[in-house]
Amino acid sequence: MRLIESTAQESQMALSGISLNAVTNPTVGAAIMFDSPKHICSLIVTATGSPSSIDVSLQGTIDGMHWVDLATSSVGADKVIGSTSYAVMGLRAVLNNWSGGARSTFTASVAARE
Repeated sequence: MRLIESTAQESQMALSGISLNAVTNPTVGAAIMFDSPKHICSLIVTATGSPSSIDVSLQGTIDGMHWVDLATSSVGADKVIGSTSYAVMGLRAVLNNWSGGARSTFTASVAARE
């Protein structure tokens, strides 16, 4: 998915997308790519099935090929993790593992701004 920015005012707005959508296994999410670098990045995970802990990573890239962890955390559902350390051209979520819950599904949204 590619998000387009057309004016200077729009480039200051937060851009967001869904990286993981109702997944049931550990997996790497879809990349959300930007047209200009962003350095304030966030990820929120929502879950069904009441897992007690979710091990998730927010990854960033500058070239769309090489990805690095910007933030990794074991969090509960509906918790936000983020990074302001690096400028990136794209973000994705990675569901590493979880504990507890029954027939859990996970959705992760990412957001970024300059």
